[in-house]
Amino acid sequence: AGALLRLDMQRSWGVEALRLLPYPVFACLQELVLRGCEVEDGDLSPIRTKMPLLALLDVSSCPLLTSQALAHTPPSVRTLHARDLDLSSPAPPLPPLREVDFGGSSVS
Repeated sequence: AGALLRLDMQRSWGVEALRLLPYPVFACLQELVLRGCEVEDGDLSPIRTKMPLLALLDVSSCPLLTSQALAHTPPSVRTLHARDLDLSSPAPPLPPLREVDFGGSSVS
């Protein structure tokens, strides 16, 4: 059976699919791209439990996200793209990462 390896939801108005789709759909997901999506910090909570193999997470240019969203980063993630993130609150501990991009992020 085929497995979903990459989910690209760039510039979507929501990520309800992350909450509504059953676990098996995401079990083998390796890349999740939410660049430019209208998501809030809590919307990312399902990725920590539903995506145990996730290696790349891209939440760049999501205007509603803050550094608190990074608490939902699964331990398997090795590449994190979070450009334009609001870093006004302390970021939680992150897993060991090979590549991180916080370009354009701001601290108020």
